[in-house]
Amino acid sequence: MTTKTRWLQRVVLLALAGAGALLARGCGGVTDTRVAARDQATAASCNYYNRCNLIGPGEDTMGGFTSYSSCQTSVSAYWEGKWPVSQCQGHVDEAQVSICISAINATQCMNNIDVLATLLLKCPVETVCDANLPPADASAD
Repeated sequence: MTTKTRWLQRVVLLALAGAGALLARGCGGVTDTRVAARDQATAASCNYYNRCNLIGPGEDTMGGFTSYSSCQTSVSAYWEGKWPVSQCQGHVDEAQVSICISAINATQCMNNIDVLATLLLKCPVETVCDANLPPADASAD
């Protein structure tokens, strides 16, 4: 490989890395924490499916995915629906996202109770998207 070819490869890799960073940003260069949280949960979830051998030919009929990219597409849509813009934009609690991601990473393969506990107790919109909300009005009772 020539020096010119190596240089060109590095330039392309840097450009791709920069493009990826720009995609994760919102208006005015501010990072969209909701999108970042969704993408983290998607990666952790697809890694779970992969670790549990639920990605590959024929796995779509067994509750998995035929490929990692089909997992990413489907699971990203799932998290998009669980953490919608209307509830989460500007309200992502990054500590809760970390708890959610850790729970996904620790979820036991093929243990439906563990999966439900992760989704319902560690990753619900009520905890992940509760930052920067106005305090509840105690006089409303």
